[in-house]
Amino acid sequence: MAEYKANYKQWDHQGNLVPEVEYSDSVRPHGEFLVAPWIPLALAGGVYDKAIEEYFSIMAGKAVAFSRDGYVVPAGLKVHFELSGSLKYTQLDLEQGVWDLVTNKPVDATSVAQHGGSGYTVVEVKAALVARNLLDSTENATDFISYPVGVAPYSYYNAFSRGSANNPTAYRKHNFNPQPRVAILCDYVLELPMVPGLHTTGTITSLFGFHDNTTNKANSYYWQSVSAGNIATPTDRTPYTFASDTHHLFVNKKTSLRAVRNVGDYFVDSIADRIYFQHTGGATNAQNESANVTVSLYTYSTESNSQYSSISGDIKPGDYLIVDHNSNYVVIDDISTLANLAVGASYNQNEVAAIKIAAAQLLDQNRYVIGQVLEIEQHPKSARELVRTAGQNLPANQFLDKLPGTATKGLPDKLTYAGGSDLVARVNIINK
Repeated sequence: MAEYKANYKQWDHQGNLVPEVEYSDSVRPHGEFLVAPWIPLALAGGVYDKAIEEYFSIMAGKAVAFSRDGYVVPAGLKVHFELSGSLKYTQLDLEQGVWDLVTNKPVDATSVAQHGGSGYTVVEVKAALVARNLLDSTENATDFISYPVGVAPYSYYNAFSRGSANNPTAYRKHNFNPQPRVAILCDYVLELPMVPGLHTTGTITSLFGFHDNTTNKANSYYWQSVSAGNIATPTDRTPYTFASDTHHLFVNKKTSLRAVRNVGDYFVDSIADRIYFQHTGGATNAQNESANVTVSLYTYSTESNSQYSSISGDIKPGDYLIVDHNSNYVVIDDISTLANLAVGASYNQNEVAAIKIAAAQLLDQNRYVIGQVLEIEQHPKSARELVRTAGQNLPANQFLDKLPGTATKGLPDKLTYAGGSDLVARVNIINK
């Protein structure tokens, strides 16, 4: 009889094995949602709350959406702009400190008097938003408002702050902010990491001079990336590389354009898809010395293969998400998306054609839609990058053992595990 040998289980309690999928009821503020400060008070019927002596801008039960500048707005504005409705401000808006969306300043007498009091046209609204880089020139004012994302569970007041609920200098009344954030009534809300795909842009081909009348910018240039989708912030998982940079023009990564002061400094504008750098030898030399540099970086424009739950694509608040072949989430932009996912799953061309037909039928009934984006949040936040945590000196391939804090440079485990950069999205899971 063979000798019995016990097989013992071994434990390793170091590190987080699976990132937590956070969810919350949607009847409490589950995001950093702020009411748009530029909503004309007439849209809420001029209703006044005597208890706190303030007007409402969105009434309870109304459908709400997001504006491109990140605020909660009445969902009907999208339809209003589609019908060429004007954006009209009144004397009440002037008295109550409403912000003018077109001028990007407080409503004044000129705002009220637009076109004899009939308000700004949609053409004027579009022109102002294009000038502020909130719309592309090919878009219309209606694109500034997302599709409906939920319902106001209570009445929203005329915005008490602009841009930040934590900055008193942005408050309409310095000592008064009783509704710093609002909730949106919807289904359960997930928090998911956004994971970019690798995109090699090739060599730098042409440059543009950049001047803003400051000394340190007189020798600044930028290269406009041809990538589709926003560039991801460089992290340990999404680094930039500049091959053949023999003149060392891209050495010191800066966090702002203002910090680009010397040759070797560079800054990446992830929204405009531009890379700024410094060169003191004039435009011709700057072009010649950067011409052979090959840039590799990460964008949110391609599908990810992360084994952890994540979102891929160039998403914005209000976008609808469908499921890809990895059971992750991608933005729904057109029917070809499903066919592209099929190609990624190694289907042949006949199967792709069949999927296109099936996609046309399924998308009409929204059967693939699983959620809608509510908010995109950037990390690190709350000074987490300053909290000393275990695993700080471990190599990059041991990311499972790095606890969120200094070991991960302030990024949460959902980002480090999934291979994300610095963005997390909150998604309303839609039950159909």
